[in-house]
Amino acid sequence: MKINKNGFTLIEVLVATFIAGVVITAIIVLFINAIFVNTEVKNKEIATKLAHQKIEELRADWEMVAMLPATSPPIDVTSSGLKDGKMIILASNSTSDPASREIRVKVEWTSRKGNTKNIEIPTRITEGGI
Repeated sequence: MKINKNGFTLIEVLVATFIAGVVITAIIVLFINAIFVNTEVKNKEIATKLAHQKIEELRADWEMVAMLPATSPPIDVTSSGLKDGKMIILASNSTSDPASREIRVKVEWTSRKGNTKNIEIPTRITEGGI
């Protein structure tokens, strides 16, 4: 007696379904992680842009730079898209040149996981903006 085998057995179908499920799950996890990494990179880009903008604003106004306290009160930058975002300007006098100040602009925000993230950009600003 000859058996005609034109279809798949139940075991073959279950194994194929399991393999497809594992592959699809891995792809979904990969996409979700890519979205979270993209969000973190976007937040860092926003923070860096805000810090550079503040540095350029300070370079244009030596009188403001000369009057800066050692630590400025936090400036709320949440409206820029950073969760709990704040900017702090740290200033110190240069020991070598009284007409210049060391400035550090620090931007902090809260990540998706609730961790505090920050970037800090240092610069030196002299009277005359050079």
